[in-house]
Amino acid sequence: MSVDKHIDKSLLFREGFPLNNRLYTHLISGRSIHFFLQFVEPELLKAYPDYHVKLTSDSRGHTKQGAIDLSVLGRKNYVSSLAKTISSERLSDHLLTLEGAVWQKDYLLYCSDNNYDFYSEILKKACNYITDFDLDFFLKLAIGFVAVDESLHRANFSNYILLERKPYNTEELAKILLSEAVKSYLSLCLRTELSKFNSEEGLLKYIPLLQIFSKSVLHELYLRSGNILFKLDEIDSSLYFSYSNILSYLNSLEEVPLSSELVACWYPFWDRSLFIFNSPFDRKNSIL
Repeated sequence: MSVDKHIDKSLLFREGFPLNNRLYTHLISGRSIHFFLQFVEPELLKAYPDYHVKLTSDSRGHTKQGAIDLSVLGRKNYVSSLAKTISSERLSDHLLTLEGAVWQKDYLLYCSDNNYDFYSEILKKACNYITDFDLDFFLKLAIGFVAVDESLHRANFSNYILLERKPYNTEELAKILLSEAVKSYLSLCLRTELSKFNSEEGLLKYIPLLQIFSKSVLHELYLRSGNILFKLDEIDSSLYFSYSNILSYLNSLEEVPLSSELVACWYPFWDRSLFIFNSPFDRKNSIL
């Protein structure tokens, strides 16, 4: 499925498109929440029914998968896989033995040095900063576990955040939290699609997609906050692709149409509003 099949490509760079992007920005956020809750979360609930009960802190019953590394999910073990190893232990086992780990409002916090008051406070400020600009849904949907401990190994594409033991200012920590949450969010979408479509692909192939998505959302935080810490230059080598050929790249990822469309909705240097209308996913009840 081509990501641009339902749009008029001649309008992607039409005059005044930045204004359109500002007018429709909250619809794009809403689309991201809708896609996750309708197409991705039901598959997570099937995969981890026990952990939905043990780890959820959401009164609405939405899963908190942040304490589980889902990177081993594949077409043969989609339902039963738990976690990669950390110090020869599954993360899920390790988590249960992390003495002193405590629930915060939306996540579980572990500090190896027991300095909970300090890190709880700076994390609260960083989360509030993200909330002030209405991007906290990425944290709530994709991250449930934050550990301040350099000794824990962080697997690629994991759904938890590991922080170094050091002071952080609010904006710096907000950038780390949002970037990691956004990549976890899209990783969950990618795993769900790859599993449901019986793809043999691993997530390493999609590192450019994850980078584009993360930087695009951080740029949105810049547009909402005015803080240049989050600004993305229009030609940025770390994006892997300039806007002139990114559409071809997204169209090449036919095995992950949902994830590709989400990236198209957030990419800041074209008219993003085109992708939120007449989407083929508006006519679907499940990811299949």
